[in-house]
Amino acid sequence: MSCPSTRFFLLSRFDQALELQDAAFSNVVFQVLPKDFHGALTRHGPRRDRCDAVVVTREDAESYGERTLETRLGAGGP
Repeated sequence: MSCPSTRFFLLSRFDQALELQDAAFSNVVFQVLPKDFHGALTRHGPRRDRCDAVVVTREDAESYGERTLETRLGAGGP
């Protein structure tokens, strides 16, 4: 799928955020800290109709819990 820009939502530590940028620097990167987890995602996405990506480690995903991630990300499936 071609995207004019991609929005990345970092739910885990990611030390090379610049690596997520394309050549035109058109991507947007959100660092979502655990204390802001609900508010930031509610206000800004991610959305199914856009080119959005969520970056989370397996350990953090297990810590948040599958139900919490599904609810807060608006996911209808796995």
